[in-house]
Amino acid sequence: MGSGGSPRKACVACGGLGTEKHNRCPESMSTPFAHQIVSLAAHYRRGYLPSPGGMLDQGARVMDLVSIATAEMDSIEGERRTSEKPGG
Repeated sequence: MGSGGSPRKACVACGGLGTEKHNRCPESMSTPFAHQIVSLAAHYRRGYLPSPGGMLDQGARVMDLVSIATAEMDSIEGERRTSEKPGG
């Protein structure tokens, strides 16, 4: 159910699957800001924070974006591992 008790409609772009098929390289449709967030997420996975200090010193919005990016990266890597398995 969506907010207000109304049933949720499936997303037109993905049909409710949460994924989209692309006929061209997704990087060609990306923005410099998106590249920067993915770069920050890659550094974060290696133990580097975006700003000086500890976790509580990081900007909440930046860390929210890094969290979303790392979750997507994990999902993509999981799908790749599954598709690379024999019979996958």
